[in-house]
Amino acid sequence: MIPRPASRPLATRARAYGREAFIADLIAGAVTGVLLVPQALAYALLAGLPPKVGLYAALLPALVYALLGSSRALSVGPVAVVSLMTASILGPMAAAGSPEYATLALGLALLAGAMMLLLGLFRLGVLVNFLSYPVLSGFTMGAALLILLSQLPTLFGLRYSASGSAVQQLLRFAREIGQVDLVALAFSAVSVAALLLAQRRLPRWLMAAGLPDGVATGIARAMPLLLVAATSLVVALFHLDGPGGLPIVGKIHQGLPTPGWPAISMATWSTLLAPAALLALVGYLESISIAQVLARKRREPIDANRELVAVGLANLLAGLSQAMPVAGSLTRSVVNDAAGARTRMAGVWTALLVALIVLLLAPLLADLPRTVLAAIIIVAVQRLVDIEAFVRVWRYDRADAGAWIVTAVGVLAAGVETGLVAGLVLSLLQYIWRTANPHVVEVGRVPYTELYLEVDRHHELETWPQLLLLRIDESLFFGNAALVADTVARQLAERPEVTDLILICSAVNAIDASAIEMLEELIDSVEKSGVTTHLANLKGPVMDRLARSQLLDKLGPQRLHVSTEAAIVSLASPPI
Repeated sequence: MIPRPASRPLATRARAYGREAFIADLIAGAVTGVLLVPQALAYALLAGLPPKVGLYAALLPALVYALLGSSRALSVGPVAVVSLMTASILGPMAAAGSPEYATLALGLALLAGAMMLLLGLFRLGVLVNFLSYPVLSGFTMGAALLILLSQLPTLFGLRYSASGSAVQQLLRFAREIGQVDLVALAFSAVSVAALLLAQRRLPRWLMAAGLPDGVATGIARAMPLLLVAATSLVVALFHLDGPGGLPIVGKIHQGLPTPGWPAISMATWSTLLAPAALLALVGYLESISIAQVLARKRREPIDANRELVAVGLANLLAGLSQAMPVAGSLTRSVVNDAAGARTRMAGVWTALLVALIVLLLAPLLADLPRTVLAAIIIVAVQRLVDIEAFVRVWRYDRADAGAWIVTAVGVLAAGVETGLVAGLVLSLLQYIWRTANPHVVEVGRVPYTELYLEVDRHHELETWPQLLLLRIDESLFFGNAALVADTVARQLAERPEVTDLILICSAVNAIDASAIEMLEELIDSVEKSGVTTHLANLKGPVMDRLARSQLLDKLGPQRLHVSTEAAIVSLASPPI
């Protein structure tokens, strides 16, 4: 069964869709569409695919997300990181731009979409949370730098295709820099400058000139499309695309995509399976994180499993409609939200605008310089280079910073999939190490209260010579059971006067079979030395599981205490 949506489906809201919402969504959809068209062309170039593939990725995928998604503002379509991963995965398998390469991209989208869809249908969205923030941040940084490096040849008009590690790309760029095309470089410089000014200064200048805030912002956001139109016109007027001239996009197929199933062998499907899983993981995490950030502003719920279904189906339709893998875009989603999107219908209007451009204006994009698309990619991606994120992680936790570094360096040195897997493995190893080394600490009571704090951190706490109160700050499982037993034994060896051991389990969420065995052995061994074991603050689910074991029978009800204070009242001598 498809998970219940966090908000009502689009069809059920049609009757409540009023004039104001219609106008707001139409404006937001148009503004987002103006930004999407040049980005779609640019990200297709980044992925090594024909420009039309990027435009197709903004049609059916955006429509299906508008029907099934739970975020009002999320804009689904081609994005930079997923495009880079597509190029990295398919580069060793086929020549970029070839029909075989395009077919493999369809298969990649289908597999990634199917995986997300299955996870969503079985409500397994929680599994994607195993990619930690440091790993995701390091991956984003490494991918952003790799994208910037990959666009250097196009930006400078060099006649080679960027591939390989960051070092290999830099070395080849250094060798080829003498062949720079000054015309291409001029287009690049003007494009980058215009886009950066539009981002940072143009709205303020236009408002200072007397234009309304909305008009000034709209012009600034339309700069990529204005740049595409202007540079295409210059190339056409001055015939800069002749033999050996400025590389251009070339003819774009006019018309909507034809649905079809890619002709891929079973062996190739198997080869694509693991890379598609990583692509699905990154694409979904990028989408859900953006959706959640924007939803918090409006205090709206986001259904993680429904997002898996919606983004998964968007990728499935991308694979069936000659498009490329898709995900939620940070830039376009923020623009969509800021432009006033009221409902997911804004995504429908965006897709319809792109469809009109594909049907009517595609031939006008043929003279678009590829160097302008490289400039659009660079300006869009430079926001992802976030040094402050690493500084924050470094200051808080050096182990997490290590995962960040391993992921970022792995992406730059060995490729996006290798870097991501390395960071994921290291992050999981860190989690295992932390849970296998739980915090077991002696506590005492704050005088005149029922509050118990760590003895090593606080002075003037009440303690009792015959009682040892140990708080276990981790669930008990096979990986840490022996260490907990050793810690308890060591503490008891240092306190020969202790007659009663109280294990405080307020932070224990689960106890597995190995830990049960450990507790039973611990109870028996300490009893031989004259120490009685008690458990306090057991949670309901833990008690339910323990009821199926022999541990409760071994302890008896008099050695189970609802709280630490109840244990002290029962055991402290003289009685309180």
